[in-house]
Amino acid sequence: MSSYEYPNSLGPLDPLRSLLIAFAALLIFLAVFQFGTPWPQRDSFILFDWMGRYKAGGFDLLDLLLARNNEHLVGFHYLTSLMVLLVGEANFKLLMYLSALLLVLSIYLLLKTTTLDRLSHGQALLVGVVVTASLVNPVQASYLLWEFQVWWYWLLFFFSLAAFLIERFGRSAYPAIVLVCLIATLCSSQGAFLWLATGMHFLLFNFRDGFSPGRETRFRSIVLLAHLITFAVLAFVVMATAPKTSSAGSGLQIDLLAFPGYFAQLVGGGFGVRSPQLALVFGIASLAALVLACLPGFFNRKVMEKTTFRLGFVFALVGLLCTLAFAVGRQKHGIQWALWNFHAAPPLLPFFTGLGLLAVSTFAGRASGSSRLANALLGIVVALAVIPALSAIPAGYARANELQRVASSAHLASCHERDFPIYVRLRLNGLEDHSGLYERTKAMAMENCAREVNRADASILLYPPTSFSAFSRGDEDRTRALAALWGVYATHLDL
Repeated sequence: MSSYEYPNSLGPLDPLRSLLIAFAALLIFLAVFQFGTPWPQRDSFILFDWMGRYKAGGFDLLDLLLARNNEHLVGFHYLTSLMVLLVGEANFKLLMYLSALLLVLSIYLLLKTTTLDRLSHGQALLVGVVVTASLVNPVQASYLLWEFQVWWYWLLFFFSLAAFLIERFGRSAYPAIVLVCLIATLCSSQGAFLWLATGMHFLLFNFRDGFSPGRETRFRSIVLLAHLITFAVLAFVVMATAPKTSSAGSGLQIDLLAFPGYFAQLVGGGFGVRSPQLALVFGIASLAALVLACLPGFFNRKVMEKTTFRLGFVFALVGLLCTLAFAVGRQKHGIQWALWNFHAAPPLLPFFTGLGLLAVSTFAGRASGSSRLANALLGIVVALAVIPALSAIPAGYARANELQRVASSAHLASCHERDFPIYVRLRLNGLEDHSGLYERTKAMAMENCAREVNRADASILLYPPTSFSAFSRGDEDRTRALAALWGVYATHLDL
């Protein structure tokens, strides 16, 4: 009997992995506490629209479940967000705490699932470090500290839950897997990738509970085929019905020659670098490390039987699929746009998780012997999975401060007794192209004015340079012109 044969029960989490989960939870919740604000930004104002319909009695649950945001199906995302906002009296910071909770639960589920393998103490610690470090990467500030992006943390939780169910219960979990996939599909277009991921996971899974080889193969093949067909149908429907203003609806603009380099740069963006050249180097190194850690496992059945290997492969696949979808839809904006605010980096976190897990499952068993090469490969690949959590700290901290400053400035411009020009309020709220949405929802947004924000430097809006008074010399036209100029500076940090 293989030492990695399908076990009957989960093992306990050792104290070190439990400590890592607690440390990760502390970091994640402290980040939200310190940098999160209750004032909504950009697409979040759409939720005010739905809250208004609910309070006015014109709420239709089916309409909500079929809601779209650009090309994305977002019914479950909107439903859960509305429930939190209605209970929490429109405090949008609660959605950030929900994101934090889902992230911590994802870490816990992954580490709990790895207890199905019989790992040595050293391997268990390495797995704990890889999972926690990759999933607390500060580059995700753009998502964790923007309340609307809670959809991503729902997906990450569903990816982790599906992996846990398959590894723990095998084919018995299939009805639950279908339900989880359906819910994930209503979080975002990326949720449809769970159909592919679970199909591949079932294909890799080593069933040992009464399946004959022929029946086992048929079940795996049917599941994978069914999930491929489901994904293809979903992709067609999303593309065919996408609004013309969305990326999918307006047509894709892909430079096929430049696409491989662009994709590699996006992967390198997970290291928290804004230099396209550095991003390309890190991206190529990470993709090469994935091949290095993955291929040997497919030629060694004992490696493929490990839960850690299967988790690593599936999570690396999920990260790459989400990044590929971003690349296809957003290449037209250029790499500088993608790297500047790390729009594509957060969905890469599962890629780095998978990369580290593959390294442990492929090389750690050999590294316990005398193989220096296995030791070296293990160190290199694990380093590429863990280093982004450290190298992205400056970028994550800067982005967190920027998000907090903008949200706090939007709160001040919208709530202060001074009547700020409409372009200042629209710019700070991220609604320059959606003035109608702002006008419809600003009355509800004003209910958040009583909540304190934690950025004193937002008051820059109130205090133009003292030299402006001398320039205006009491002339009303000059005063208005200078005030407009200062509004442009304060909202764009540039003239």
